[in-house]
Amino acid sequence: MQKTRQVYRDVRDVLGRYWAIYGGLAALLRSPYFHLSIVLTPDSEPF
Repeated sequence: MQKTRQVYRDVRDVLGRYWAIYGGLAALLRSPYFHLSIVLTPDSEPF
C-alpha cells in the first residue's frame, strides 16, 4: 500500500512540475485553444 501511495505521489509531483513550467492556470486561461474549446463545447451537446 505504501508503494502505491509513493507512485501516485511521484506522478502528482511530475504533473505539478509540468503544470508550473507551462504556466499553470494563467496560461490555460489565456490559451486560444481553451477559448475555442469553450465556444465549441455547446455545439457538441446533443439536443
